[in-house]
Amino acid sequence: MSKIGLKDYYDNLYQDNPNIFGNSSLIFLKKILHSCTFNDGRALDIGPGNGLTSQYLADVGFIVDAVDFSSNAFTAVTDFDHIKTHIIPIEDFKVKFKYDLILFALTAHHLTYNDFHKVIAVLQKNTKTSGLNCFRIFTSDSDFYRQSDKTFFYDDGDSLDLLYKDWQVIEDKLILAQASTSSAKNEIREVVYRKKY
Repeated sequence: MSKIGLKDYYDNLYQDNPNIFGNSSLIFLKKILHSCTFNDGRALDIGPGNGLTSQYLADVGFIVDAVDFSSNAFTAVTDFDHIKTHIIPIEDFKVKFKYDLILFALTAHHLTYNDFHKVIAVLQKNTKTSGLNCFRIFTSDSDFYRQSDKTFFYDDGDSLDLLYKDWQVIEDKLILAQASTSSAKNEIREVVYRKKY
């Protein structure tokens, strides 16, 4: 699907049901923040959909850049003093800050392998020392992957770890989830990396 087609798809999806993807990424984020040593700073929220995760980050003290390509995203965002919304594909987003926390939830499968690697290089460079890069990412053992043309990024258990080989893994688990938009069963990897230096 082209970028324009994908944007139209999500614009219509969010318009029809702003809460289509539920709160599983919010639960993941709360668990991370509960176990880490900071609850404020600067955060980048990639693909926040309705913006629940962005709003929660602002509520606990973060200044947030929220990046989603749908103009119908961010319906849950109310704190525009602490949240700057950017309606743009992540691969086109110009990073201007160093971040304490980056959340990349269920959006990597919209990027080609090459674009994903480029985005990760930029994110890593713009993560503060001891900062976190947090992922909820579909694996190659998912129905979405089996149904795809295999050109987009799905974690195979090694690819993401290789990109983060110099970082500390502080959480890593697999969960099985039902897709919100189809009957697909998908394995999702939830992994958090801490920048060592």
